[in-house]
Amino acid sequence: MSQRRGLESLILLSVFTSSACGGIDEDAPIAWALNFADVTVNDEGISGDHMWNFYKKGWEKNQGTEGLACEVLQSLEGSSIVVEGCTAAYSIDLVTTESDCPESITNAPLLVDTLTAFCVGPITEHAKDESPWPGASMGWAIRIGESTDFVEHGYLFAAGLDDGSDVEAGWTSGQDYLLWPTWAWSM
Repeated sequence: MSQRRGLESLILLSVFTSSACGGIDEDAPIAWALNFADVTVNDEGISGDHMWNFYKKGWEKNQGTEGLACEVLQSLEGSSIVVEGCTAAYSIDLVTTESDCPESITNAPLLVDTLTAFCVGPITEHAKDESPWPGASMGWAIRIGESTDFVEHGYLFAAGLDDGSDVEAGWTSGQDYLLWPTWAWSM
């Protein structure tokens, strides 16, 4: 009995090792999605781009670009709403403008109906650890569907920080912001 368990462990180890060293299978199904945004704040709301990156099964092991399967670009328009606990919040509309994904993904409800609002607020410790600008970042949360609850989704920072520009602290009208996730959607 113990000899058989040892053999099973050896087989599992060799399967794991060979798949980890061999990269991601070209024919692997799409299993993960990340969503990002690049928005400009104005007096009535936000506007910009929202992107979905879809990754093949196996991407979760190293989370690099090797497993990228396709991308969907959406225009984003958001109208200001009041949400307790948020520095700013927006009801959002997403419209697909470009895609190299199959139709079944491009027009999936996840992309067009799922994200209904963004909330900007204090950054969580987890998001602060992920951000390249922890002292200058804020947090963002998403509302999914008709829920009234927001789910912490990541960190955001003024786009000018990446090129060394002087930026105003906080969430400011006229400023461009990059919104990054700290977790992936399981497909």
